[in-house]
Amino acid sequence: ERLWQLGDGPWQLSSYNRASWFEDDGYSARTQWDLGRPLDSSRHLRFISQLQWQEEYDTLEFSQGAQINEVLGPRSAIRYAGVLVGDSASTPRVNDYYLLADYRRDLHRQMLFVDIVPELHFPREADFQPRWAISLRIEMLFRANLLKR
Repeated sequence: ERLWQLGDGPWQLSSYNRASWFEDDGYSARTQWDLGRPLDSSRHLRFISQLQWQEEYDTLEFSQGAQINEVLGPRSAIRYAGVLVGDSASTPRVNDYYLLADYRRDLHRQMLFVDIVPELHFPREADFQPRWAISLRIEMLFRANLLKR
Protein backbone atom coordinates (compact mmCIF):
# COMPACT_ATOMS: atom_id res chain seq x y z
CA GLU A 1 0.00 0.00 0.00
CA ARG A 2 1.35 3.43 -0.87
CA LEU A 3 0.14 7.05 -0.93
CA TRP A 4 1.75 9.85 -2.92
CA GLN A 5 1.06 13.57 -2.75
CA LEU A 6 1.26 14.83 -6.36
CA GLY A 7 3.21 18.05 -6.40
CA ASP A 8 2.03 21.00 -4.36
CA GLY A 9 -1.60 20.60 -5.46
CA PRO A 10 -4.49 18.78 -3.83
CA TRP A 11 -4.19 15.56 -5.88
CA GLN A 12 -3.20 12.31 -4.19
CA LEU A 13 -2.48 8.91 -5.73
CA SER A 14 -2.81 5.76 -3.68
CA SER A 15 -1.96 2.23 -4.66
CA TYR A 16 -2.92 -1.09 -3.10
CA ASN A 17 -1.32 -4.26 -4.50
CA ARG A 18 -1.63 -7.86 -3.37
CA ALA A 19 -0.40 -11.23 -4.56
CA SER A 20 -1.66 -14.33 -2.77
CA TRP A 21 -2.01 -18.08 -2.86
CA PHE A 22 -4.82 -20.12 -1.33
CA GLU A 23 -4.82 -23.90 -1.30
CA ASP A 24 -8.28 -24.22 -2.90
CA ASP A 25 -8.13 -21.24 -5.28
CA GLY A 26 -4.46 -21.09 -6.30
CA TYR A 27 -2.64 -17.87 -7.11
CA SER A 28 -4.20 -14.44 -7.49
CA ALA A 29 -3.00 -10.88 -8.01
CA ARG A 30 -4.87 -7.65 -7.42
CA THR A 31 -4.00 -3.99 -7.91
CA GLN A 32 -5.96 -0.81 -7.25
CA TRP A 33 -4.96 2.74 -8.17
CA ASP A 34 -6.94 5.63 -6.69
CA LEU A 35 -6.44 9.21 -7.89
CA GLY A 36 -8.37 11.80 -5.90
CA ARG A 37 -8.66 15.28 -4.51
CA PRO A 38 -10.98 17.24 -2.25
CA LEU A 39 -13.43 19.49 -4.08
CA ASP A 40 -14.40 21.43 -0.96
CA SER A 41 -14.76 20.80 2.78
CA SER A 42 -17.44 18.09 2.32
CA ARG A 43 -16.86 16.58 -1.14
CA HIS A 44 -14.06 14.42 -2.56
CA LEU A 45 -13.50 13.38 -6.21
CA ARG A 46 -11.93 9.96 -6.96
CA PHE A 47 -10.97 7.93 -10.05
CA ILE A 48 -10.39 4.27 -9.22
CA SER A 49 -8.82 1.62 -11.49
CA GLN A 50 -8.73 -2.05 -10.48
CA LEU A 51 -7.23 -5.17 -12.06
CA GLN A 52 -7.53 -8.71 -10.75
CA TRP A 53 -6.33 -12.10 -11.97
CA GLN A 54 -7.16 -15.46 -10.40
CA GLU A 55 -5.54 -18.71 -11.42
CA GLU A 56 -8.80 -20.64 -11.00
CA TYR A 57 -10.53 -18.56 -13.72
CA ASP A 58 -7.40 -17.55 -15.68
CA THR A 59 -8.88 -14.28 -16.82
CA LEU A 60 -8.09 -10.66 -16.12
CA GLU A 61 -10.97 -8.68 -14.59
CA PHE A 62 -10.91 -4.90 -14.61
CA SER A 63 -13.00 -1.95 -13.51
CA GLN A 64 -12.79 1.79 -13.89
CA GLY A 65 -14.86 4.14 -11.80
CA ALA A 66 -15.39 7.81 -11.07
CA GLN A 67 -17.04 8.92 -7.86
CA ILE A 68 -17.89 11.90 -5.74
CA ASN A 69 -18.07 11.25 -2.00
CA GLU A 70 -19.98 13.77 0.07
CA VAL A 71 -20.21 14.06 3.85
CA LEU A 72 -23.80 15.07 4.62
CA GLY A 73 -23.39 15.44 8.37
CA PRO A 74 -21.57 13.94 11.35
CA ARG A 75 -23.35 10.58 10.90
CA SER A 76 -24.13 10.27 7.18
CA ALA A 77 -22.46 10.35 3.78
CA ILE A 78 -23.30 9.58 0.17
CA ARG A 79 -21.22 8.31 -2.73
CA TYR A 80 -22.25 8.91 -6.34
CA ALA A 81 -20.41 6.64 -8.79
CA GLY A 82 -20.22 5.57 -12.40
CA VAL A 83 -18.35 2.31 -13.07
CA LEU A 84 -17.53 0.02 -15.96
CA VAL A 85 -16.57 -3.63 -15.37
CA GLY A 86 -15.02 -6.04 -17.82
CA ASP A 87 -12.75 -9.00 -18.36
CA SER A 88 -10.33 -10.42 -20.83
CA ALA A 89 -9.10 -13.86 -21.65
CA SER A 90 -7.39 -12.39 -24.71
CA THR A 91 -9.72 -9.65 -25.99
CA PRO A 92 -10.91 -7.04 -23.46
CA ARG A 93 -14.66 -6.52 -23.27
CA VAL A 94 -16.97 -4.55 -21.02
CA ASN A 95 -19.59 -6.66 -19.23
CA ASP A 96 -21.47 -4.01 -17.26
CA TYR A 97 -21.82 -0.26 -16.85
CA TYR A 98 -23.56 1.03 -13.77
CA LEU A 99 -24.49 4.15 -11.84
CA LEU A 100 -25.14 4.17 -8.13
CA ALA A 101 -25.80 6.37 -5.12
CA ASP A 102 -24.62 4.76 -1.87
CA TYR A 103 -26.17 6.45 1.19
CA ARG A 104 -24.46 5.41 4.45
CA ARG A 105 -25.73 6.21 7.93
CA ASP A 106 -24.09 5.60 11.32
CA LEU A 107 -26.96 4.18 13.36
CA HIS A 108 -25.10 3.63 16.61
CA ARG A 109 -21.71 4.90 17.86
CA GLN A 110 -19.64 3.98 14.80
CA MET A 111 -20.56 0.34 15.40
CA LEU A 112 -23.79 -0.16 13.46
CA PHE A 113 -24.22 1.20 9.93
CA VAL A 114 -26.84 0.96 7.22
CA ASP A 115 -26.30 1.46 3.48
CA ILE A 116 -29.07 2.04 0.97
CA VAL A 117 -27.80 1.72 -2.59
CA PRO A 118 -30.03 2.26 -5.64
CA GLU A 119 -28.24 1.21 -8.85
CA LEU A 120 -28.86 1.39 -12.58
CA HIS A 121 -27.01 -1.37 -14.49
CA PHE A 122 -26.46 -1.84 -18.21
CA PRO A 123 -25.29 -5.50 -18.38
CA ARG A 124 -23.98 -7.23 -21.49
CA GLU A 125 -26.22 -10.30 -20.84
CA ALA A 126 -29.27 -8.02 -21.26
CA ASP A 127 -27.84 -6.36 -24.42
CA PHE A 128 -26.98 -3.33 -22.27
CA GLN A 129 -30.66 -2.60 -21.61
CA PRO A 130 -31.12 -0.82 -18.25
CA ARG A 131 -31.77 -2.87 -15.12
CA TRP A 132 -32.62 -1.35 -11.74
CA ALA A 133 -31.40 -2.75 -8.43
CA ILE A 134 -31.46 -1.65 -4.83
CA SER A 135 -29.31 -3.02 -2.03
CA LEU A 136 -29.80 -2.69 1.69
CA ARG A 137 -26.77 -3.53 3.83
CA ILE A 138 -26.42 -3.57 7.59
CA GLU A 139 -22.88 -3.62 8.91
CA MET A 140 -21.73 -4.12 12.48
CA LEU A 141 -18.11 -3.48 13.40
CA PHE A 142 -16.55 -5.21 16.36
CA ARG A 143 -13.37 -3.60 17.57
CA ALA A 144 -11.44 -3.11 20.74
CA ASN A 145 -8.50 -1.12 21.94
CA LEU A 146 -5.75 -3.62 22.55
CA LEU A 147 -3.17 -2.42 25.02
CA LYS A 148 -0.05 -4.31 25.90
CA ARG A 149 0.07 -4.49 29.70
